[in-house]
Amino acid sequence: VDETKRPYQQERNALNADDLPVNFRDALTTIDQRLADLPAIRSQVTNAKLQFSQVDGNYTILLTKLIEIRDSAAQLAGDTTLGDQMRAGAALARLKESLSDERVAGLTILSQGTFTANLRSQYIATQTSQSQAVQAFKAVANQTDAELFEQTVAGSDLRKVETYAGYLRSKSDPDISDRPFTAER
Repeated sequence: VDETKRPYQQERNALNADDLPVNFRDALTTIDQRLADLPAIRSQVTNAKLQFSQVDGNYTILLTKLIEIRDSAAQLAGDTTLGDQMRAGAALARLKESLSDERVAGLTILSQGTFTANLRSQYIATQTSQSQAVQAFKAVANQTDAELFEQTVAGSDLRKVETYAGYLRSKSDPDISDRPFTAER
């Protein structure tokens, strides 16, 4: 964890907090606190002393703040091209976070062996978030980046994911015993 956060800390130390808007400073403070908590969280996870929902909540707050920083930095850049590139990067980060949330929801569904109303809501929220992130990316990405995205997010893996997602969207009851996938696929 320490080595991973070193580049962030170097950039963070180079900032003059007095030159930053209050909301930007507050977000940085939250990020600093969450990063400082990561080693303890990792230890508690290793020793099975934290519930999954607690870990998920801690990481979600950290990732949300990191994405907010990127959005805020794009506004502070003053260069529209750079700002658009930063907003496109932030949209992709939100997409990756939504994909991670979808994976968590999917694994929870599989581990519980049922698709409860609460899990359905969580799953639908991840799908909505992904759609919004893709729309935000496409709104600000340059043509080269948009084409690369379209080429990268394609193929048999995407078709497989769409098949699984279609199965979950079609379910009107919690029974998933007929599912065409497992946690390994």
